[in-house]
Amino acid sequence: MSNQCQECGKSIVFNGICYRCRNKNQREAYQAMSSEEVEKMVESIISNIETIGEWDQVYQDFNGLLGYHDINTAQIAQAAFDKG
Repeated sequence: MSNQCQECGKSIVFNGICYRCRNKNQREAYQAMSSEEVEKMVESIISNIETIGEWDQVYQDFNGLLGYHDINTAQIAQAAFDKG
């Protein structure tokens, strides 16, 4: 049985949106962030750095900010070092 992506209409084997549309939506959300939103997300990553291997959202946010914004990773690296 085939379903269609709810955004682009591409044939998919599950309900919802396809991988391409999901990635596009995530990319656009990161690109649309204000500098204040980026800073808050960096602070959240730093405060949750010890869970980065267990919590997919922290890892995803880090990669999104790294890929779409010119973030300073020194604070994040220091927090990771400090928390082991």
